[in-house]
Amino acid sequence: MPSRTVRQIMTKGVLAVGADAELRDVAALLAAVGISAVPVIDGRGRVLGIVSEIDLLTSTARADTARADQLMSTPAITIGPEADPAEATATLIRYDIKRLPVVDRDGMLIGIVSRRDLIRTLGVASTTLDREGNHPRWARWSRTA
Repeated sequence: MPSRTVRQIMTKGVLAVGADAELRDVAALLAAVGISAVPVIDGRGRVLGIVSEIDLLTSTARADTARADQLMSTPAITIGPEADPAEATATLIRYDIKRLPVVDRDGMLIGIVSRRDLIRTLGVASTTLDREGNHPRWARWSRTA
C-alpha cells in the first residue's frame, strides 16, 4: 500500500489574513469560524507567520491599532505537500505547535495540517461506522452529560 502524504490529509481551502489585518478582525474571524489560528500571508499568498489564540491573548498591543504582522508568531514553521505525515507529526511535537501551514515550492499557502488531521490517519476508517456514526468498539465508552 502506498504511503500517504501531507497533501492527502491536509485541510484545503484554508482561511488566511493579510499582514495588515487588524487584531480585532483576526479575533472576530477565529471566533466566528471556530478555528484557533490563522496563517498570515503576503500579497502573493506566501506564508509569513501565524496568529493564534495565544498570540491574541498574550498581546500587549491595543486591539484598535494592532495588526497581524505585529502579533504573528514568526518565522512560520511550514511543511511541503509531499512530506510524510510522520514528518509533520515530528515537527508539531518538536516545536510544540498545533498546526503546520502546507506550502508549495514558492512558499505559497496550499493547505494546513493539524494535530486532528494527523490523528484521523490513526483512527478507524469512516467506512466502519454505522449510520449514527458509531463504531462497535465505542460502545464501551461513555459520554458525560
